[in-house]
Amino acid sequence: MFGSLARALPCELVTFFCTLGTWILSCGLIAIGFLCFYDPFYAANLFGLPLSPLTAGARGFVEALGLRDAALGAITLALHRSRRDALHFIVLAVFFVPLGDAIITYRRARRVVACVPHCAGASCVGILWLLLLIQRQQRPLEKRR
Repeated sequence: MFGSLARALPCELVTFFCTLGTWILSCGLIAIGFLCFYDPFYAANLFGLPLSPLTAGARGFVEALGLRDAALGAITLALHRSRRDALHFIVLAVFFVPLGDAIITYRRARRVVACVPHCAGASCVGILWLLLLIQRQQRPLEKRR
């Protein structure tokens, strides 16, 4: 699919950006998860849907989102360390999380500016996914682990 692009890019450069992108994605998701537990009101504000102090039920949803993000970050990091050949599958799944968050945020907040962080996150994850596909094209089948 990306044969000509895979041949044009140096393998070491693609591997470097795949590793860097995976670490940034994993650590970022885990950090967001901890933020949602530590300060759910601040996390909800960053998300684009601020909470009032009286909404305990909504606070639980923010904490659940934090658990989701932390789990996705841990899974991504574990696959990076153990099963790089399967990493592109989880990264593709993670791509739909900020995309869905952007849609939900826009539907509730009705402000495009609140969706920008989610769209930027989806773009970065999409670029990482493409790099992982290129890396997969560059590696011979027997060298995949």
